[in-house]
Amino acid sequence: MDSNKLKLRLEDISEVNPALTCYHRDDPAPVLPLREEPDLLSWLENTGRLVAEKDGDSQEISTIEEAPEDIFSMTSSVDNSPDSHQDIEIVFKNGFPVGINDEFLTPVEIIQKANDLAGNHGFGRIDMIEDRVVGIKSREIYETPGLLLLIKAHKELESITLNADVIDFKGIVEKKWGQLVYQGFWFGPLKESLDAFISSTQTSVNGRVKIRLYKGNAIVIGRMSENNSLYREDLATYSKDDVFNHSLAEGFIYMWGMSNKIWAELNSKTKE
Repeated sequence: MDSNKLKLRLEDISEVNPALTCYHRDDPAPVLPLREEPDLLSWLENTGRLVAEKDGDSQEISTIEEAPEDIFSMTSSVDNSPDSHQDIEIVFKNGFPVGINDEFLTPVEIIQKANDLAGNHGFGRIDMIEDRVVGIKSREIYETPGLLLLIKAHKELESITLNADVIDFKGIVEKKWGQLVYQGFWFGPLKESLDAFISSTQTSVNGRVKIRLYKGNAIVIGRMSENNSLYREDLATYSKDDVFNHSLAEGFIYMWGMSNKIWAELNSKTKE
């Protein structure tokens, strides 16, 4: 496999979103030229980052109303999605998606194909109440079929390749990471430290995940990791071939529940 195919080409960025600009990790963060522009809107207009609103584009709806179908461009409605399911397989290496259905792709190609596959089956819409940094609640409606599909597959592969305590703590890290990015601290020291932790957990996230796409759903139907799976069928099975020594459970249960046993005995005496 050509290693260059796995490298993100800078010219591909504009194909996904012409408003995006790619900066290298070591480049200084761009600063809004507030002294040259009277306000943020003017800066967005002058730099081509503000898309002019067409007549009829703006639709105000209450929090209980269903979002109008015409606001979606990447995802089919459930009614218009195919009547038969489609099974796909996503391949990961060191935590990164590298292929779909045994076709190895660049990062941009992965996103594009995932968008097409998931969006066609009506998967990838988000309708939520969001808390802005300034404290205002707003209803936000997004569609991101490809990313939601890849995130779902990635989490499933982590479930078989990472220890339970790592998965639990990583969930806390992910939430904080998202908050930092949302608040604009992409280049902050805490975000950089969290990046290092996340990267360290991904060296064993190798394998593939099977997902069934159907009528707005992405259902995991299988997962495997040839070299990094922590799943042991001989330990997990409920059959007679189970190799786990169940006699060890008695001592474990006694030790595990000792603190609660002491607390219960003490409190029962106090109540008497």
